[in-house]
Amino acid sequence: MPVVNATLCLPFKPAQEVIERWEQSVREACKRTCFPYEEEVSEVLAAITDLLPLLLHSRVIESISVDFALAEVRYELAYDAAPSDEDALDLDVLDLVLATPDACVITFTLTDLEKAAYLNCLDFESVATSHVSVVMASAAEETEEGE
Repeated sequence: MPVVNATLCLPFKPAQEVIERWEQSVREACKRTCFPYEEEVSEVLAAITDLLPLLLHSRVIESISVDFALAEVRYELAYDAAPSDEDALDLDVLDLVLATPDACVITFTLTDLEKAAYLNCLDFESVATSHVSVVMASAAEETEEGE
């Protein structure tokens, strides 16, 4: 399964610019993998866009992954990037996906679930559609699974 490791640099850009860049790359990933439910992805992205700036400003999101089962894009958020650092969003490898994916799972790995709950930002999972779902995961759980 092709995996793309991408990086979004945050500290010297407005949160809205980072969000737009991420959304644009998710839509491009849909096109490159020939995901047939791109309008559902757009619907989900529109539903969660309002809460993303709050999560970015509070530095609660560690990473975001977009998993098409046949390919995955993993976005690391570089909160400590230097002004000269650039986003890394090379999605060319997704062109190698030969079968059409039938589902997409967007996973937000959070450093602090309690803080996200306090900010009222755990409702992402409720915006799922028939072919696109959103999952909130704890970074601690991800670390435990990797061991």
